[in-house]
Amino acid sequence: MSSPEDIVHNLSSLDTNARLRALREVKNQIIGNKTKKLSYIKLGAVRRVVEILAKDTETPLLVQSAAAVGSFACGMDAGVMAILDSGGLPHVVEAGARSLKMIFQSSLAPKNDVFQWQTLNQVLELLQSENDSVAEVAASLLAHCCDSEERQVMLGKAGAMKRLLPMLHPKCSQKKVEAALDAIAAITQDNEDHCHTLVHAGGGSVLEEIRTKLIRHELPRMRLHACMCLVNVFRSWSGGFLKQREIRLSILCVLLKLIDEPGRVGEDAPGVLARFLGDSNQLQREVRDLQKEAVCEKDGVAMLAGFFKKVFMNAKHKENVINALAQLCANLEEGRRQVVDLKVFDHIVDALDDASPGVCAAACFCLQTLSRSVKVLRTTFKDRRVLMALLKLLRDSSVAVQEAASGALCNVVLEFSDLKTVCDLLLNWQRLQDEGTW
Repeated sequence: MSSPEDIVHNLSSLDTNARLRALREVKNQIIGNKTKKLSYIKLGAVRRVVEILAKDTETPLLVQSAAAVGSFACGMDAGVMAILDSGGLPHVVEAGARSLKMIFQSSLAPKNDVFQWQTLNQVLELLQSENDSVAEVAASLLAHCCDSEERQVMLGKAGAMKRLLPMLHPKCSQKKVEAALDAIAAITQDNEDHCHTLVHAGGGSVLEEIRTKLIRHELPRMRLHACMCLVNVFRSWSGGFLKQREIRLSILCVLLKLIDEPGRVGEDAPGVLARFLGDSNQLQREVRDLQKEAVCEKDGVAMLAGFFKKVFMNAKHKENVINALAQLCANLEEGRRQVVDLKVFDHIVDALDDASPGVCAAACFCLQTLSRSVKVLRTTFKDRRVLMALLKLLRDSSVAVQEAASGALCNVVLEFSDLKTVCDLLLNWQRLQDEGTW
């Protein structure tokens, strides 16, 4: 068995496994044993444990060091004093905040708990922490949990925006700015009041910072979050510089380039592009103008079509790609023809059988936009499989999928003789009749 001196020495070992073993030994020996605690305190163990908590990035080391700090503090003033003298308190707070961040990355995380007023106020207080890492984690937590209008309203009443906006200051760390921008994007999405706050913050200087600098930042995720904020403002606010064509083109160009980024940025970018286009004939034409005017070399439809040649796309990525394709050809015959020429049609039809309701609904919407072309409808939709798949989705458990399938059927059934079957099904779903009125 190693001596206490050897264990303390190993806390500073360059070997990760040796440090982890030493942490576990310290923690196990001092639990409930005041004599051992005093011995390790005198040997300088607390300072070395705090150093691990402050500098290491490996999750097992952080967990064990946080537990060891807690054990030193439990029931002994000398332990508390040693932690404070070692500057351990901020690192304990940071470790706790990062633990929350890891928990809330899971779909099982209890988001409702964050929106209990006492908890929410504590999270908002962390936004003003002098420790940038703690403030960053708090902002990330809000971004992840703010997924409904009700939660946007709660954050508005609690004053979240006025605490987040100062975090965009150029002197703040990149991670802090990125997390704040992510939270602001979540809070302003489809929310006119919060967009108004963003537009007028700092006399317009905050939005100008996002438009001129953050959208061109070296970090792809920063550029994506900046685009999300600008898209939110564009959709919710009727005036201002976002109505200028060159600014819209710059946003479109950034989003098209982000589609090619690896990882989460590339997965999310098509969804942001789809929201920006929003069935807008003007914006769809401006995407085409980017190439014609050599503003951006990226061909949106071709780029998105290329993803179907990949072996795997997760459900959210596939949903975003299909929605973006749908928007790019919603009002333009040229876009619809390109989708067909690039042989994407069969992939869209296959997506009608996807396990994800979001993917199914996106595929229905894409087929609806493609079927607006008489030529495409008469040459490409002849496959009876399309009709049968859409009819099947009228019985889907998701109301959103039912409505999307009904909308897609509006034009498709004109090329088939099974009209009575479709009409009988629609009569059984009162809420679908608006979508299915031809």
